[in-house]
Amino acid sequence: MKIIKIKPIADKLLQCIFLVMGITIFCYSFTVYIATEKQTKLFSNMYIENKYIKITDNYNTTQFSNFLSDKNSLNKLKTMHENLNNDNIFQYLEIDKQNIEFIGNYSKSIDFVSGNNKKYVNQPITDEDGQQYYITPLNSFQISEKAADILHLNNKISEGKFFENKDFFLSESNQKIIPVILGNSYVGVYKIGDEIEGKFLQKIFKFKVIGFLCKSVLLPLNYDAYNLDNSIIMPFINCKYTPVNEKDYKFQTTLYSLKTEGYISYSTNEHYVTSVHELENLAQKNDLDYSYISNDLQSFTKDSALTAIKTSKVILLFSIIIMSIVSFVIIFMTIKYIDSNLKNYAIYLINGVSIFRIKVKIFSLLLVQFLIAIVVTSFFSFNYFKSTVYFIYFLNYIFLEFGITFLFIFSMLIFINFYINKLNICLAIRRKD
Repeated sequence: MKIIKIKPIADKLLQCIFLVMGITIFCYSFTVYIATEKQTKLFSNMYIENKYIKITDNYNTTQFSNFLSDKNSLNKLKTMHENLNNDNIFQYLEIDKQNIEFIGNYSKSIDFVSGNNKKYVNQPITDEDGQQYYITPLNSFQISEKAADILHLNNKISEGKFFENKDFFLSESNQKIIPVILGNSYVGVYKIGDEIEGKFLQKIFKFKVIGFLCKSVLLPLNYDAYNLDNSIIMPFINCKYTPVNEKDYKFQTTLYSLKTEGYISYSTNEHYVTSVHELENLAQKNDLDYSYISNDLQSFTKDSALTAIKTSKVILLFSIIIMSIVSFVIIFMTIKYIDSNLKNYAIYLINGVSIFRIKVKIFSLLLVQFLIAIVVTSFFSFNYFKSTVYFIYFLNYIFLEFGITFLFIFSMLIFINFYINKLNICLAIRRKD
């Protein structure tokens, strides 16, 4: 005998909504917990055990324009840059996040575009020479050779090669081509040897692909961890030659203004004081207006790191409680549904339908709702959280997260199966009547 569908659609939909809410909340709280724990360890290594001072200049737009007009500015910046890198008191790292502006009709993924904003794609511009073309800003990081060594980026190449020493120097003979390493999401979009035409600091270059990073490489920078999958990594180039014209002078001055706004490492409070004092002396010596920001002041300390982990644990516990409540609600609704259909079950049994088949029908409805909830949660994740750093952790632990949620469903099925086994359908009907 065929078992007809007797459960109201409204109840199925309500249970499905409960499951979607419960699974989504649990998966994201679990992801936040894992991401917080791992990133806190990363930050502890980079910004707690090894503390950094961020250098920044104090020039506003007008002041910087006036600074550029001073023909001695470039010499000041280059001298300051050399002093920072050769100082014996502290270690200086050059890391910056300046976009490379793709030239031409951009048709690649929006994930590579700065801010993931479609309005930035194919912006029409007219340059100083009257040439018209389209530009699209792409996520890009500039890293010095010393910073790359400290971050061990050379050990995180999945294909191709890492930068050589000569790649960090721009000369008059090679000033049109800059080697770049692409994030893992670029695999299949470009290949080794491809050249991308773009602008960096208003100067046009050919960016030649020499390698690809491994998946999910993180760059800790300024209290955050940037996932480099969708980014272009370029050497923080040095220009040892004299500017060939006014435009080149402006380019080099802007470049070295960025190269002198890096990070100074320090280990103790005493080292911090001496490092700041040394930085002030160098700025004064080179007649530059610089200040600094330390991550030790109002900082990301070990206590705050532990607080972040504890908070993520509380969020995870809260989500487990919610998932448990959802499970009890679904069990209650299923038992209520079973009780309301006892007569139908009795008729099925009289007509030769086994109790096992009735159970399969009840359980299959729950499993279908579970699968629908998984699909909806996955769709929501891939469309609304793909650009966040948590998305990588969600993908890495997706099977574990969905496996745990399945355990909740499995526990529900065991409880409901126990209830049906203890239920004498015919006797229950008499009692109900």
